[in-house]
Amino acid sequence: MVQLLESSSEHRFALETPGLFVASFDGRCGSRHIHALRDCFVGQLARAHGGARPDARPFHVLVRVGNRATLSERGRTAVARLLDELTPHCVSWSIVIEGAGFWVASARTITSRILAMSGSACPIEVNETVEEGLAALRARGCAEAHPSLGRDVAALAILPTEDKPSTEALARRTEPAGEAMLAVVALEGHLTGGALEAQLVGLLTSARPVALLVDASRMRGYEQSARDAFVRWIVRHRPRLARVAIVTDNVLWRTVVFGMSAASGQPMGAFATRAEAERYLRGGTR
Repeated sequence: MVQLLESSSEHRFALETPGLFVASFDGRCGSRHIHALRDCFVGQLARAHGGARPDARPFHVLVRVGNRATLSERGRTAVARLLDELTPHCVSWSIVIEGAGFWVASARTITSRILAMSGSACPIEVNETVEEGLAALRARGCAEAHPSLGRDVAALAILPTEDKPSTEALARRTEPAGEAMLAVVALEGHLTGGALEAQLVGLLTSARPVALLVDASRMRGYEQSARDAFVRWIVRHRPRLARVAIVTDNVLWRTVVFGMSAASGQPMGAFATRAEAERYLRGGTR
């Protein structure tokens, strides 16, 4: 059974003694997660060799990427650098990208480009399942990658990947706002429809009207599915919404806000700051 080395809300690292390092990612896979992988791997490398960093290649690596995990531009650069640094100490790598559909095809294409850019002499394969990844490592001489290990690797998944938000952070709160309740949803990273829908479920629990503030000031991008899901949700709950304000300093996204307002029939305001948005929601003018 694999030994869990490090765990967070979006990644887990483990070791199958003595020579197989396993990383499992769900949700966001940004540069800080890649740096965490690097630090954990280097720590295991040092412990395995008394603090030295030998020229030998002692480790095999299996990286599992759950469906809809996302990789930022900085994350891609971090991956390339990580491969340059770590693969000289490895026998082989298997990168398993799970799932099906357009997202997976794109993720595998991006991964292949990163591998080509890295120019690593270490064999690195992109596989579709953990079982295939383990088989690839066994073919490279990794005795620890026995087929039964697949169950342990699968257990490293944080959440069912179809329900895992792909943003780095999602938070929400509610509080009184005059006659209405102020509900705040804060979004970061790259937003998908599934992630947004998960945050909106149960948001309208009060019998009072709700003034909704969506803070997208730290959001880097979104999928069309998120925009469509938000419009559908607004249309369905419009009778219970007092006002809607969205915080963004992206001029193009402000235009999108007006488009969603027209499509849903719900007046929405776009603001550069939270303070401006909250004043509007509490009854102030634009």
